[in-house]
Amino acid sequence: MSGVWNSLILTNWGGALFLLCTFVYSLFNVSKMCGLRLLFFLLFLHAQTVFGQNSDSIRIAKAFTNALTDPKHKADYLKEARLIKQTKKSAYVNDMYAYWNARYLVFSGQYDLAEKTVQQRLKQKITPAESAKYYNILGAVSSMRQDFKTAISWYEKATDAFEKSGDIKGRGLVKSNIVNIFFSLSDFESAYSYAKEAYRDLKGTNDSTNLPNVLGMLSISEAKIGRYADATTHANQTLALSKRYRNLVGESLAHLALGEIAMSRKQHEQAVRHYQLTDSIASSINNLNFVHLAHVGLLSNYTALRDYPKAKLVGEMALAELKFVPNTTTEYVIRKNLSDVYAGLNDFKMAYQFRRASDSIYKVTSSIKNKEFINELLIRHQTSRKESQLKIEQKENLVKEAQLTKQTWFLFALGLMLLLALLIFINYRIRQRNKLNILRSNQDKELMRALIDGEEKERERVANELHDGLASDLTGIQLILGQSKETIPNGVLEALSRVHEQTRRISHNLSPLHLENLGLVRALRTFTTENTTERTKIHFFSSHESIQLQPMEHGIIVYRMAQELIQNALKHAEASTISVQLMQQENQLTIHVEDDGKGFDASNSAATFGLMNIKKQVGLLHGELSIDSQPGNGTVVFITLDIA
Repeated sequence: MSGVWNSLILTNWGGALFLLCTFVYSLFNVSKMCGLRLLFFLLFLHAQTVFGQNSDSIRIAKAFTNALTDPKHKADYLKEARLIKQTKKSAYVNDMYAYWNARYLVFSGQYDLAEKTVQQRLKQKITPAESAKYYNILGAVSSMRQDFKTAISWYEKATDAFEKSGDIKGRGLVKSNIVNIFFSLSDFESAYSYAKEAYRDLKGTNDSTNLPNVLGMLSISEAKIGRYADATTHANQTLALSKRYRNLVGESLAHLALGEIAMSRKQHEQAVRHYQLTDSIASSINNLNFVHLAHVGLLSNYTALRDYPKAKLVGEMALAELKFVPNTTTEYVIRKNLSDVYAGLNDFKMAYQFRRASDSIYKVTSSIKNKEFINELLIRHQTSRKESQLKIEQKENLVKEAQLTKQTWFLFALGLMLLLALLIFINYRIRQRNKLNILRSNQDKELMRALIDGEEKERERVANELHDGLASDLTGIQLILGQSKETIPNGVLEALSRVHEQTRRISHNLSPLHLENLGLVRALRTFTTENTTERTKIHFFSSHESIQLQPMEHGIIVYRMAQELIQNALKHAEASTISVQLMQQENQLTIHVEDDGKGFDASNSAATFGLMNIKKQVGLLHGELSIDSQPGNGTVVFITLDIA
């Protein structure tokens, strides 16, 4: 049994009993919330009596602890703590708030913010005892991050500070934190050495919470290095103290130690009883970490006893618990034992899978368990020579880091320049492409305007010839025939009159002189009126009596598009009714032409010259054209133009 033992020393609070109760409940939730790789998360309480202001400390501690155990109302509890700080306005209360706030941040997994809070506090003028507890928090943060080298550095500072302040108990509790790190590295010799020192510092106290826990850690480390007699003595002492103080965490730890001792001596039935007791006690206080360890111990012993059904059951439970208390060491033990279990059950496929998984975990965990740097730190702490060597190494690292930083900045600047050059080039290409597109667009517009202008001039010339030539000749013929005394066949004068009227209408359609004089609305109204026949009625409506389009060519284009659509309906649709609407709404003009004729296949509309011409004209004015027509269902055409 091994794992990560992370602990915090909580100082300056006499309400140890209250926090112990709340911790038991919060341990499982915190382990899930923070995602910590823990086997044990032991909470050590270092109580000091501070007369006159101790009640404020308890209130602050209670508020932050409630924020951990009751996440739904944490905002209210944190606000309560701030109000106590703001109301009291004393150095003591400020220190208590800063400490418990940092502790809350650690328990809630906000390690960066906790580290920042502690560093800010350390910059102020505080006593060695106050510094010690903040160094201890920084050590705990580094332990959570699995940065054991940094953690031990902070723990060393904490032990020195506690020693300077004469707080031997505090020094012992920090040493127990170092024991946790050695447990996590499976360095049980070093764990035993520091556990013995921690127990020596706490032995003379009546600490009902921490003394049994430290004694339990000592007994486990002794069992791991084969000191079974001492381990048994200390485990039984742990059990007796825990029962006397009603410390259920200590009782669980004692039975874990006794189970470890029995298993090491191959007394598997006895080991099973102790692990079952651990499971029962830990379950009663919702301590999933100890429950998990109990299940791992039961798995190992049931496997040794070849009780494979029970081993399989408890092993699967332990495997499922890794989701909440992830740890590679116990995962290796679980998968290795389950491999033996399935082999004993003749399920060799599952046995092979678990064996492969355990071997893979063993390779990974073996590669990361580097104990050398821990030993270097211990030597550095004990000898000034090693400390000097480390300082030299630090300076060399700083030089290397400075060189690396310089190189990094050079590469960054070079990359930035290349990126900037690339962006400038891309921007230049985009601008050139846009200029070319604008030039082409302007050329197309000029070409279209030239074509429209030429077309209008040609229309005007033909209209003038019809009006001044053919229409005048027809008028003269009508006069001559009207004055002739000879008999004229019936219907000749009427036919001649119709031809004259059609010639006049064609002339007006070709060159609508009234467009310039009357404007777009009245010109279209005149056109629809003149082209209405008995067979086809044309209805015209405009939202405004006058619609002015600038430049004048735009008005001509709109007129021609409407004229083309009406003439198409008259010639091809065989419609009885044509509806023409001209609607202006703010800066948008809509031309709506609808007939009830025979319709056509709109998908082939691009093949008709008239509609192709209309599409080009709509594009010239940056408008939109919509044609809805099906054979037998008439035709609806919408043209939408921006006239801003």
